[in-house]
Amino acid sequence: PKGKEMRFLLQGCDKVLTTILAGLTPRAVSHGPCGRRIAQQQHAYKCLDCGADPTCVMCVECFKLSPCINHNFRLVKSGGGTCDCGDPEAW
Repeated sequence: PKGKEMRFLLQGCDKVLTTILAGLTPRAVSHGPCGRRIAQQQHAYKCLDCGADPTCVMCVECFKLSPCINHNFRLVKSGGGTCDCGDPEAW
C-alpha cells in the first residue's frame, strides 16, 4: 500500500510499525487479520493501551512482533477464540 492506502491499526505506533515493517520480507508482512485460533486456557495478550474493548487479544506470536510489547498489557488465559491482530475493529 502507498500513501493514503497505508493505515496503521495501532494508534500512536506508526513510527515503531514503520521500523518493524521495513525489516521484514514481503512474505512476513500480514495483509489482514491473523485469525490464529486461541484455545481455552491458552495464553494470549491484551494491550491495555490499544485494545478497542476488553475482548481484544493477540496470540503470543503476534504480540512478540507488535509494538504493544512496550505498552501496558496483560498476559491472560483465553476463554477460547481467535487472535485479533490486524483486525481494524479490534485496535
